[in-house]
Amino acid sequence: MIESWLALLGYFVITLGMARWLAWREGGQAQTPAAFYLGNRFLNAPALALTVVATYASASTFVGGPGAAFHYGLSWVWLALIQMPVAMLTIGLLGQKFLQTRPPQVVTLVGWLDHQFKHAGIRWLASASILCGFIAMMSVQLIGGARMLEGVVGVPYGVGLGVFGGLVACYTYTGGFRSVVLTDVFQACCMLVGILLILAGLLVDLGGLTAAVEILQIHQPVLLTPDSGGQISWPFLLSFWILVGFGTLGLPHTVMRLMVMQDSRTQQRAIIWGTLLSFIFIFVPHMIGVLGQAYVVQHDVELSAPDEIMPFLIAALFDPVTATLLMAAPLAAVLSSVDSMLLQTSATLVRDVLKTQIPMSATTELRCAKLAILVIAMIALLLAWQPPAMLVWMNLLAFGALQAVFLWPVVLSCWLDIKATAVFQAMVLGLSSYLLLAYMDWRPGQMHPIVLSLCISGLPIAWDGIKLYWEQKKWRRTYGTR
Repeated sequence: MIESWLALLGYFVITLGMARWLAWREGGQAQTPAAFYLGNRFLNAPALALTVVATYASASTFVGGPGAAFHYGLSWVWLALIQMPVAMLTIGLLGQKFLQTRPPQVVTLVGWLDHQFKHAGIRWLASASILCGFIAMMSVQLIGGARMLEGVVGVPYGVGLGVFGGLVACYTYTGGFRSVVLTDVFQACCMLVGILLILAGLLVDLGGLTAAVEILQIHQPVLLTPDSGGQISWPFLLSFWILVGFGTLGLPHTVMRLMVMQDSRTQQRAIIWGTLLSFIFIFVPHMIGVLGQAYVVQHDVELSAPDEIMPFLIAALFDPVTATLLMAAPLAAVLSSVDSMLLQTSATLVRDVLKTQIPMSATTELRCAKLAILVIAMIALLLAWQPPAMLVWMNLLAFGALQAVFLWPVVLSCWLDIKATAVFQAMVLGLSSYLLLAYMDWRPGQMHPIVLSLCISGLPIAWDGIKLYWEQKKWRRTYGTR
């Protein structure tokens, strides 16, 4: 047990030490608000791909995702792989537009929208959505990390929450965006090595992939069917192409990575890197969840909740020290998501809310941003105190709400000239309809609520486009021959 604690402490010390070293190396640069928020736009292709994927990979990918795959089987693996084009869509479709349109003074997505539309309602609704959505999503990540520590090392849940919240708040507070990104790259490497070793250890124990599938075929054949024996409907599966595929273009913490690309060459290379890494980071953990069902059956073990499968396998397959080192994979997923959201939430609160109401100097802004990091981390910890049984649903709720607010304003404004009033109406309709559908648990056609919500939120923009078309047609009829 002492060795496990020392190994875990070593990982945390390395992570915090990197952040502290980077802050010291940057010196005065890191003490300006722009450098603290965006690191002076320094990302090259591999770093951009790693940090986008590491930010997108979260506790749901390494805890909730394998838990859902353990429960639903291969259908959930197929569903999760819908996320594979995320890096290609985000970097490829939006990357060039952000390179062309990013103003030098803008450091948040809210600031970018405000620069595009100059509408107070958009700024306030976008800010509130980011604050509420990110705090909820950070709570989910902290819950997942605390459960991992509890399951593998035996750390009490409350202590695990404190460790995670304190660590991520400290290194985000210390080094700002540059620290967050470069520690994300380190954590992505930890994730890559960790999940491959866990998969290899599981396959060796089960006697190979063929033997594992045979065990499932005998004891849990529904897990090998495309719809989990009717547990998941086809419309619901297909609607996830929106929720975890195309809809991710509107997620603020992934979009903001595009603000720090160096150039178009970086963008092109990052598409290839990102797509390859997305496949590995999504397929391997979810496949571990499915194969974990074969391990549980073979060893006659019962789990109290599906989310326990990843920490259980790590503890069961490896000796305590190795298990603790392999914990770096899911722990890194948690840290790499929370730090990005924590920094963006702080920047939104200070720069897009407080600074628009209260004039402040650069020094005061930086102090407020660092204080906001600590306060927001504390709020997320308090919300994580009573966790749900399956993290994946809580995470997807906040996930979908952010998409309903930001997808159309971000994507369509890159190519179309949209009026600010139409964008504001779309954001209001998207958020309200999604929350109402989720609260009522109403799934028209058994589809996920995000599909109908995005259709509803697109109506004001579509109507604005139709009106513009008819106005132009009327103008051509009147003046076209002159």
